[in-house]
Amino acid sequence: MSTIDPTGLLTPLASGIPWSASPNRATPHQCTLNRSKGRRLPPAANPMDTAKPITMSIKITWGSLRLGRRVDQHRSTGLPGSPAWSPRYPWRVEDDEGYFGPTSVSWQVHREVTVLFGGARAMLMQAAHPLVIAGANQTGMYERNPWKRLQRTLVLQYALTFGTRAEAHAAADRINEVHVRINGTDPVTGRRYDALDPDLLLWVHACLIESALLFERLTVGRLDDRGRQRFHEEQMLAAELVRLPRERIPPTVPELEAYVEDTVRSGALVVTDAARSVAGLFLDPPRDAQWRPVLRSVARLAFGTLPAEMRDGYGLPPRMTERATRRATFALLRAARPLLPARFRFIAPYDQWRRRQRGLGDRGQGDLARRSLGIRL
Repeated sequence: MSTIDPTGLLTPLASGIPWSASPNRATPHQCTLNRSKGRRLPPAANPMDTAKPITMSIKITWGSLRLGRRVDQHRSTGLPGSPAWSPRYPWRVEDDEGYFGPTSVSWQVHREVTVLFGGARAMLMQAAHPLVIAGANQTGMYERNPWKRLQRTLVLQYALTFGTRAEAHAAADRINEVHVRINGTDPVTGRRYDALDPDLLLWVHACLIESALLFERLTVGRLDDRGRQRFHEEQMLAAELVRLPRERIPPTVPELEAYVEDTVRSGALVVTDAARSVAGLFLDPPRDAQWRPVLRSVARLAFGTLPAEMRDGYGLPPRMTERATRRATFALLRAARPLLPARFRFIAPYDQWRRRQRGLGDRGQGDLARRSLGIRL
């Protein structure tokens, strides 16, 4: 459904940057190789700590996620003989803006802090899948230093969009190295899970894309149907980097939304105690959550926009799902967003790129902790 824009600014990009005709594609992302050479590795006690990249030489941090800086050479985990196996990008070049770049819809969507809020909704939807949350629990993600682990995941995810191609592959390698060790039996359902299962990867991916598009529509509203489809197609490339085959992804946005709706209604989702522990991170944030001042407000928006069946499963209090309050909040966000300074509107990687385009340096050291979260508070 197209977003109505009474101002007449509903163009591919109201920022004045035209969309690319197609994603900046290259074949390396389509080929990845399990370092176990096809054999499933035994589950580790803590895959996040024990799954160490073998050949990756790039450390992905917000400090290294700076367009225009040089990083060390790195070799991919792509299939031997594919373009991914050659020493790509021996040095970071000034114009390497990754697989997407500033003319892409992915940059225009993911740069927005208000779209980042949709990540909380996506996480709650992912946690409602018993096999997905079982895999997350195997890493200890929600038991030991949950916010540091979420921060690490956020850094890796944004490297796929805003990093150079080398950084995107390094981030994907790290994610895949963790996933290769996550497999076992879910104690709740008794079913086997595997983090490389395309069905589970598809659910995780679909939650991210559907939530990002929903929050873009509710808080920004610049994309028309063509722009939404362009974003969906670009993000298929990112999905392939983490080993989700493109042919498994519904090809259009309406089909992706139908897949999410069908999955919710299928009965396959169960809000377990583990899923409720994820909800608790937003309802009662720990003291080390550095964006704690806004988390409760974000939680209201995230919970309020969940499918009705999922809201019932989480057993939310009525005040968390009041439609009138939620609509007023989204209307306020959409009206106030253009008036905010860039450092509050945009996530850190995009803000840094924007400042460098204007010949400005990075912000002072006092912002480092907040920059590491990808959000300005």
